[in-house]
Amino acid sequence: MTLADLFVAIFFSVLLFISGCSSVSSEVQAGRNALQTGRANDAVGYLTQAAAADPNYKIPYRVQVSVLAYLGRAYLETGKARGSPNVGKSG
Repeated sequence: MTLADLFVAIFFSVLLFISGCSSVSSEVQAGRNALQTGRANDAVGYLTQAAAADPNYKIPYRVQVSVLAYLGRAYLETGKARGSPNVGKSG
């Protein structure tokens, strides 16, 4: 394997990682926007997808709130708090 091949492999690995992070970020942002505009059912959909992809994701702002906190709030606002899934919990 040449140095150029190694560089290409690392480049695509980093690109894949970045694209995965931006997907979670956009799902969380869409979920937050849905919560703020009174569309809690839509927020549950967005935030469930984001939490399934990365349950440890936190928004990159001064106060870092986790995606699971927003998902819990969305379930509370829909009145379905008892049916909320255990996303990211093993066992």
